Amino acid sequence: MEADSLTLWIALTPQQFDDLTNGRAVTPDEFSQRFGLRTSPAAAIERAHYFMEWTPEGPRGQFAPEHFTVSEVQISALGYMKKMEAGILANHKPGEYRWYGAMQREEQDEQGRLLYRFGDAAQSI
Repeated sequence: MEADSLTLWIALTPQQFDDLTNGRAVTPDEFSQRFGLRTSPAAAIERAHYFMEWTPEGPRGQFAPEHFTVSEVQISALGYMKKMEAGILANHKPGEYRWYGAMQREEQDEQGRLLYRFGDAAQSI
């Protein structure tokens, strides 16, 4: 990834991480339909834990912070521009980004230029 890229963190549930490692699209939580990308691993886990546990009826009680796997997401300058223009990526406030919809392990544009990719290293807590 070139030097003019943005590195953010995402926290994934075991099922989401399994989807990612097996080449399937990773879908966000069913209620917000978005991922919370953060500038630190801890903030990514905090966001994912809250949203993956939330339901209109109350917390599910399904996940604890240690159930999540954190990974880097490297977004190229071109990817940043294209995803922002498409309304897929939004800068909510400093250090907090929202990604609307599913993500792939990596995505390229129609000319083969890299838009974003997940980092090779992932870590569980």
